Amino acid sequence: MVLGPVAEGARMVVVDIAEAAAQALAQDIEAVHGAGRVLALIASVCEWAECQRVVHAAREHFGSVQELINNAGRRMTAIRADYLGQPVRFWEVPVDRRQAVMDLNVRAPFYMAQSLAPHLVEQRWSRIVNITTSLDTMYRASYTPDGPSKPWL
Repeated sequence: MVLGPVAEGARMVVVDIAEAAAQALAQDIEAVHGAGRVLALIASVCEWAECQRVVHAAREHFGSVQELINNAGRRMTAIRADYLGQPVRFWEVPVDRRQAVMDLNVRAPFYMAQSLAPHLVEQRWSRIVNITTSLDTMYRASYTPDGPSKPWL
């Protein structure tokens, strides 16, 4: 999701909870497209304060932000690695894993959009892109909580 816009000239903020992954992506992009094109930030976008910090850092670094691409998400592998061969019955999903999927798939995109929206409206031009899943996945049997966590996007 970052490579296409950067190749077209965009400057991007990469946000990840995993510092090594964010830094590696930023370094790979800068090796191809030059320095200063990507800002890597470490944050949990499931937390309101972290989303506020990300927006502030992006605006401080680049001066303005025109677009938000909500691409973070947890899939069924967060519930069970073999979910394709062993369908997951919703009552077997551990509560903490269900909540982690819901937090990242539902709460995080809302928090990021809500954090950035006042600035986007002020600029009078913007885009928010929410990456979701296929319609089939949204209602497929044994795909809870992944599928049901995404239709609103």
